[in-house]
Amino acid sequence: MNKLHKEVEELGKLRLEILQIRDTGETNMFDTKEVERLAYYYNCHRLVNLLHENPSMYLKFIMTGWFY
Repeated sequence: MNKLHKEVEELGKLRLEILQIRDTGETNMFDTKEVERLAYYYNCHRLVNLLHENPSMYLKFIMTGWFY
C-alpha cells in the first residue's frame, strides 16, 4: 500500500510540473525539446526525467490527461 501511495504522490507532483510548463505559454507542449529546456529552467526535474525515460507516457498525458 505504501508503494502505491508513493507512486500516486509522485504522479501528482509530475502532473503539476507539466501544468506549470504549460501555464507559461512559452512553447507548444508537443515540442519535447523545448519542454525539456523549460523544465530545466523551472527546476521541474521529474518532468526532465520523464522526457528522458518514458516520452510515450508524457505524450499520452498531453493527449489524454492520463499517465496510464
